[in-house]
Amino acid sequence: MNPHLRELRALGQTLWLDGLSRDTLRLGRLASWVGAQALGGVGSQWAAWRLALTEGSFYDEAIADLSRRHGSAQALFMALVLADVGEAADLLRAEFDRSSGATGWVSLPLPPALADDARALVQEMAWWHQAAGRPNVLIQLPGTPAGLVALEAATQAALAVQMNHQFSAAQWQQACAAHWRGLEQRQHAGLPLAVAVVVAVPVRDWEALCEPPGSPRRLGLAVAQQVYHAWCVAHASARWQSLAHDGARAAPLLWQSGGEGWRESVDYLPALVAQGSLHALSGEVLDTWLAQGQMLQGGALGEPLGEVRQVLSPEGGYADAVLEAFRREGLDDGAAAERFQHEAQARALRDWDLILAAVAEKMAQSLGAPLD
Repeated sequence: MNPHLRELRALGQTLWLDGLSRDTLRLGRLASWVGAQALGGVGSQWAAWRLALTEGSFYDEAIADLSRRHGSAQALFMALVLADVGEAADLLRAEFDRSSGATGWVSLPLPPALADDARALVQEMAWWHQAAGRPNVLIQLPGTPAGLVALEAATQAALAVQMNHQFSAAQWQQACAAHWRGLEQRQHAGLPLAVAVVVAVPVRDWEALCEPPGSPRRLGLAVAQQVYHAWCVAHASARWQSLAHDGARAAPLLWQSGGEGWRESVDYLPALVAQGSLHALSGEVLDTWLAQGQMLQGGALGEPLGEVRQVLSPEGGYADAVLEAFRREGLDDGAAAERFQHEAQARALRDWDLILAAVAEKMAQSLGAPLD
């Protein structure tokens, strides 16, 4: 194992791949990363599938083979998703077994049109868990009010979940409350509490609010620091200790520091080191970091980092002071976090529509006639 990966894991942080598609599987990239023990999980993104379908040809043969078996572009596409997620989950199964389910997960998103329907989300989660047929698959839930309701119900039903789009400490606290309510219902019923939940915290969206650009990471890292502080305070509470005593596992924070439209870099990697957390990176950033073999300089809120070490502080560090400075300049971080959730949902719907259009076009080419 790369020595810095070993140090990173010793500090309690695990790297995930941010985005899954068939080219990553067929070119052997995922197998290579897993073989090098570089990854502990894979987080799927609609954007990665959109790019693979609209700009690549890795799905063309499968679409041609499946076109006569599926009556709609959505049904065919979800069959492709299940195949990709299943293959990735099989590659990570040894990691999942070795860690007793702490790592080795692959997440599967639900169609974004369901984002505001809690009952439909829970029903679809149960169906897709069964369809995936692997114990190391998480079903993604959207960062919407319905998503929070579904998180509580999914936890109560022992369905493994990745809760998406928690952009601030306040939003994370709402997700934490829903998760813990579900655990407490199981606790009161005498049921096992080992239910897997991961909470995704995107960081880069905050860069768009920084004027002048100067050092845009300061705002995103301050928000991440606040989220981590809230996580540490919650998990030191008597309420959590009672759940942990009965077998509950803490839901790790999954930092997401990439994203379409951003200038990808590895700047965030050393700055988001924190005990009990995960960090999702694009394949390009992961390759860059593994190739250079060392952490870049740059720590939390601009402090230098010469080696892999804990950076985010359980006590909160300077996050409050940094955020207060931005607030004096007019930042309403609560409103911004809420807007980010709406924008994330809008991007998912846009990607979904483009995916289905691309699949429909490829199906029509295969069948020799347009779909109805």
